[in-house]
Amino acid sequence: MLSTALILFISLASAQSFASVNVSVQSPSDGSTVGSPVTFTASAGSPNGISGWVVYVDDQNLYQVDNYSGSLTANVSISSGTHRVYIRAWDNTGAFGTSPAFNINVGSSSGSSGSSSLPTPPSSAAVFSNLDQSTGNWSDCSDCAGGTYTSNYWKAFWQTSPSMDGASLQLFNGGSAWADVLWIKKLGQQNWATNFLWDFYVYFDSTTASKLWSAEYDLWQSVGGYEYMMGTQCVFGTGEWDTWNQASGRWVKTSIPCPRFSPGTWHHIQWYMQRLSGNRYKYVTLVVDGKPYSVNQTYSAGWSGWDDTLGIQWQLDLDSSGADAHEWIDKAKLTIW
Repeated sequence: MLSTALILFISLASAQSFASVNVSVQSPSDGSTVGSPVTFTASAGSPNGISGWVVYVDDQNLYQVDNYSGSLTANVSISSGTHRVYIRAWDNTGAFGTSPAFNINVGSSSGSSGSSSLPTPPSSAAVFSNLDQSTGNWSDCSDCAGGTYTSNYWKAFWQTSPSMDGASLQLFNGGSAWADVLWIKKLGQQNWATNFLWDFYVYFDSTTASKLWSAEYDLWQSVGGYEYMMGTQCVFGTGEWDTWNQASGRWVKTSIPCPRFSPGTWHHIQWYMQRLSGNRYKYVTLVVDGKPYSVNQTYSAGWSGWDDTLGIQWQLDLDSSGADAHEWIDKAKLTIW
C-alpha cells in the first residue's frame, strides 16, 4: 500500500505536469485603434516553463516564435479594418493556454515602408548572381528528401527555352507517387552574414502546374555546428506556404495562400530572412509576383555538427499521381550582409 506522503507527492507531480497555461495580454486593449505593424505584449505562466507563442488574427496564425520566455513582444503587420485576435502560449510539456479573444481596429501603416517591404541591402553586401548558371558545388538526392525514393531525376544547365536571360536551370523529378527530389548548392563559409535576400524566378509546364504537390525553396546556414534551416515550401496540394521549424523538425503552416502557379509563365519569388542571436532565425518577408506578405516567424536552430557553410536548395514533391515534374529556375540571386 502506498503511503499518504507518497500519494501526495504523486498527486502534486501529476498536477504540475498537467497544469494549465495562463495567458494575459497587456496591449493592445480590446476595441483599441492601432496602426500596422501592431505591437502585442503578453505574459504567460506555467510551472513547466513557457516554450513558444502564436498570435492569431481572425483565426489565422500571423506570428509564431519559440522564445522560451514567459513574456512576448511582437510586431505584426495586419491589414486595415477590424480584426478578432487571441494569443496562445505553449509550455515545455506541450500544454497550451489561450488569452480571451479581443477586437482591434487597424488603421493605416505606422511606417512609410511597412514591415512587408523588402530591405535595401547596404553597399557592403555580397551578391551571388546567376546561381542557376553556376555549375560547381551542387549535390542532389531523393533518399534525403523525405518522400518516396526515386532514381529518375536530373538537372540540366544552360537551357535556352524557356529562359529569361538565355540560360535557365531545368530540374526534373520522374519518380512514382509521392516521390521527392532535392537539389542543393553550397556557397562556402559565410558566417559573417546574418541577413539574406533570396530572389529567383520559377517556371512550370502544364502538367507540373496542375499536378505537383509542393515546391520547396530553402536557404540554410551552418555556423558553429548549429543548422539554421530556413526552409520554405509552396504546398499546391493544400494551397498554402509553410515554413520549417528546425528545432522541432516540422513544417508550420502560414496564413499566406499559395494557389497553383499558372503554367508557361515565369513567377518571381523573393524571401528576406535573418539569423538572430541566441541560435535563432527569422522568416521576415515573402514577396510572390510582386505581392508582399509579412511572415515574422522566429524559430531556434538545431545542432547538426555540420561544417560551417551557406547553401540554397530546391525540391520537387510529386503527388499521388506520380506525374513527371519539370521546373525551370532563372535569374537566381542571393544577397547577404
